[in-house]
Amino acid sequence: MNSLGFAVLLKYFQYKGRFPKEKSKISFQVIDYNAKQVDVPAKLLQEYDWDGRSIKYHRAQIRDYMGFRECTLKDLEQLLNFTFLNNVVFFIEKIID
Repeated sequence: MNSLGFAVLLKYFQYKGRFPKEKSKISFQVIDYNAKQVDVPAKLLQEYDWDGRSIKYHRAQIRDYMGFRECTLKDLEQLLNFTFLNNVVFFIEKIID
């Protein structure tokens, strides 16, 4: 069960760049394919706890493996500053041209 949940999360993250918010966002074909890969019945994903410690640990493992980390407030601040400064430069260039 945990191996299937982990496999589905990993493949979803590799494809979409984020984790699914709920099981219903994952197609049956993806679940079935991953279940065959880890050799467990696809129906076992129903028992995977989407709010428990395992999924949090699995997400952390996947982020680490993929070279990602959770976004922090400092990241958000840097993004907003970058976006603001680029928009200012864009508008100044438009005015000058």
